[in-house]
Amino acid sequence: MNPFLFVQSKRLAYSLFLLAMTFPSLIQAQSACPNPSFPGCQAPSRQKALKIAIMIDESGSVTSQQQTRIRQATLAYATELAEKTNERNQVELGVYTFSNLVRTVLPSTDVKGSAFNSRLNAVKSLNFRGGATRFSAALQSLKSQNPADIVYFITDGKITERQSIKSDACTLKRGGTYLFAIILGQSTSGLPLSTIAALTGGRQLKRNASQIEQADWMLETYNGLNTCMIGLASAAVDQISPEIKCPARKKVTTSMDPSRTGKATATDNCDSQIEITHADVVGEGDCNWECQINRTWTATDQRGNSSSCVQILEKSSVKTIEEALAEGPLVLGFTSTTLTIEKKDAKCIAKWMPYQGTRTSGLKRGSQKVSASCRPGSNAVNSSGKITNPLLGEALQLALYLRVEPDFGARSLSSLSLSIPAIVKQNLARNPDVNDLMETTNKALGNLILVPHKRELLKVLKEINQAIKFD
Repeated sequence: MNPFLFVQSKRLAYSLFLLAMTFPSLIQAQSACPNPSFPGCQAPSRQKALKIAIMIDESGSVTSQQQTRIRQATLAYATELAEKTNERNQVELGVYTFSNLVRTVLPSTDVKGSAFNSRLNAVKSLNFRGGATRFSAALQSLKSQNPADIVYFITDGKITERQSIKSDACTLKRGGTYLFAIILGQSTSGLPLSTIAALTGGRQLKRNASQIEQADWMLETYNGLNTCMIGLASAAVDQISPEIKCPARKKVTTSMDPSRTGKATATDNCDSQIEITHADVVGEGDCNWECQINRTWTATDQRGNSSSCVQILEKSSVKTIEEALAEGPLVLGFTSTTLTIEKKDAKCIAKWMPYQGTRTSGLKRGSQKVSASCRPGSNAVNSSGKITNPLLGEALQLALYLRVEPDFGARSLSSLSLSIPAIVKQNLARNPDVNDLMETTNKALGNLILVPHKRELLKVLKEINQAIKFD
């Protein structure tokens, strides 16, 4: 752990730490009858098969051409629904006709079951018997013997008598059923849409209004219509991932806690309580000095649907280094061989470190200073601007730490359980402390002592920098 990051953390009291569906989300119908959530919005352990019903108007006003289109549309929808469903006992489909009475064409059947395809033959050979368009009979059937979570009424809208259907429709909707109407033909002109509206309520979908309206779906474009119907079924079994929004890009010093860097938010078509987690990966750089962290936020609903986004965090130790240099310039080396680093050079240090290189040496001769282009005088840096002298890098790290934690300088080296070569001990005071080691290091950088033994000193510096432990 980098000592500079710890110190700032200590001083500031920080603690280090959709499948995007194109289909619209379901909302309540705009009527006096609110719909509770579909069963598919529950956790998998409580999941029941979603029941879908198609109620076909077989009254005498439906033309033979329209009858053909109804068969085609129903078969196309049933086939696509089976293809889109992932597993058995997840979705059931029933097909019924209504006029004066209600009759079963396809009893409610698991769309992934072995009998489903053969039972579709009844839809292919469906004969329309005529009669009056009585929604009340269809609604009573749904209430008593053919319950469903989502119902599509296919009708020409030509209702021959005034019917009071709002009460039955509301009873179904309060129980969790969504009702939709599909109008035969290319226009709703002259049709009693107010009666259809009493059946379905107002618009039941909030988005993609250009695709789906309240009661004016046209069967003439049944291929596109089926896609929208499949979207409703998918939403009903909650295959929709939460919509997640990441917090903005953020610059940080030490604290990575989301209370300071921002938290992702998410909304879901079913769940109000969404699990939101995050995981960090270093994108580039060294986070002890400067780095970019890619924080991936993930939102997961009760059905296990999830979506993610990435927040960029830019972490830098510059403020900590500025604090270390606030009391005055830091001078490394000795006598006429030195490198002076001022507070204004804090960004340069963050660029120099971590050092890269293996050739250990003293400093270049002369009283060196940091240039405007961030060069450490005539001391070497590579093409990336990193210091290439390991002895300078380790000395710089320890010297900065002693600036922000001066009490550490008085710690005896023996208390740190270091392995110190005899050649290095010979150049230290009796019972040396960390300050004594730093003084010896500066003399070595000044090319006064340990000239042929800088590698031994380097090992001690590495060990002490790595061995610093914090409570």
